[in-house]
Amino acid sequence: MVNNMLHRVSGKIVGTWRYYAGMVHVDLTGRAEDTLLIAGSGRSGTTWLMECLNHGNTFRMMFEPFHPYEVEKLMGMRACIGNKHIEINDEVKREIDWIIKGRIRCHWVDKFNHKLMVKKRMIKAIRIGGYLPWIQQAYPDIKTIYIIRHPFDVAKSKIKLAWATDLEQELLIKGLMLDQYSEFDGIINEVLKKADAFEVFVLMWCMENYYPLKNIDLNKTKVVFYEDFCREPEKMLQEMLQYVGYVPIPEVIADVVKRPSRTTNLKRKDGTKAEARIILDDQRVKALRILECFGMNEFYTEDKVGNIESVRKFNVVK
Repeated sequence: MVNNMLHRVSGKIVGTWRYYAGMVHVDLTGRAEDTLLIAGSGRSGTTWLMECLNHGNTFRMMFEPFHPYEVEKLMGMRACIGNKHIEINDEVKREIDWIIKGRIRCHWVDKFNHKLMVKKRMIKAIRIGGYLPWIQQAYPDIKTIYIIRHPFDVAKSKIKLAWATDLEQELLIKGLMLDQYSEFDGIINEVLKKADAFEVFVLMWCMENYYPLKNIDLNKTKVVFYEDFCREPEKMLQEMLQYVGYVPIPEVIADVVKRPSRTTNLKRKDGTKAEARIILDDQRVKALRILECFGMNEFYTEDKVGNIESVRKFNVVK
């Protein structure tokens, strides 16, 4: 009986420590320039890339700090969502500053963090699209990695995991509004009326990537494609490590790229031909038309090879 009691008590102590452990850290700089942003759509490999880049535990890993319903301090962002009007007002600016300079501390944000003495931060964010261009202007020394995954595969992954299809709410959470897309009302209403989950998620991919990819500063952003990591994982990770200022060690990289993300239950593979058969012909035609309406139909070739030049032409920041 005593042993059982000790076992339960020790289990509670260990569980409590694991819950709070990531929040126990000291930020030694508090400077914006010590922050790296990893942005992209959900199910695009952002978590996997964050974990690979931080394989040596150099950074404080900050997981989705822009999530307004998981981070209690983001009252300004929640108010904007409640009003269905996104505005980067003084309150929202303060909240963004807290995040960028590492002043946000909670279990949701720090659950993957193992760094105690912090000199650098790595923010992984899929709910940042509407704020990202402003952040780059307000904090010009921040480096950004923006990862893109083919919209068809993002859509299929979200369907498998039963992600929400409430378009307006999902946009608001990312700092975006339907009003920003009035020129696309025709295709938006058509997709929402049919309510096919695959087409809705392709539409959502267009809308959540349209604004940031149009307006981010590509001189401060490394745009990469998920599929390139699938085809040449070691080469791509070496490039990313060099971009953030680290000398890659080939032996270490070879091991790191084999590790699955903590937020995936799928094996990392190319598998484009096998996956393509799952999409019905009429869904494919409609999805391609959605991409064309948004001018994003040339981001990928038919073989799902990313076209960085198309992304550059799409961008309007010179």
